[in-house]
Amino acid sequence: MADASAITQDWEQREFVDSIKLSVLKMAQFLNGFGKRFPHIIVYLHIDLSIRDRLAKLNSRLATLERHVEFLEQAVTATDADAA
Repeated sequence: MADASAITQDWEQREFVDSIKLSVLKMAQFLNGFGKRFPHIIVYLHIDLSIRDRLAKLNSRLATLERHVEFLEQAVTATDADAA
């Protein structure tokens, strides 16, 4: 009997794995076909991502410049204090 229950459990696990595989395949087919059905949305998403990427790079550059300005302000302040 132990063998029969092990076999039954194995088949149940295989069916579960197969159902997961099928679900993943259906999602992949939907996502692959999404661009064909709604090309304008894909273009919008691409533009949106491109803008977000540019803004992120700009934000990084601004943060770097802010750090440089703070460093220079402290250097000037230190120089003024030494001169006085």
